[in-house]
Amino acid sequence: MINLHIICIVMCIISFFKTVLPPLLDNWTIEEIKNEKKFTYRPIRLWGFIGFTLTVFIMYKRCVYYYLFTFT
Repeated sequence: MINLHIICIVMCIISFFKTVLPPLLDNWTIEEIKNEKKFTYRPIRLWGFIGFTLTVFIMYKRCVYYYLFTFT
């Protein structure tokens, strides 16, 4: 059995690096499309939001269906 302290340490390390990534990726995206006239940042963020929302919705439905009907 894995020690709870090891899990907590690993989760802290993962969350530390996970919180740093979105601003870095946003900055990298803005720098990449700055010189392109046909690209704007708004559609990129919009489609990212739509994709994230659909992914969460689909995974939620799958998990709820799995846990409701598998363990009953």
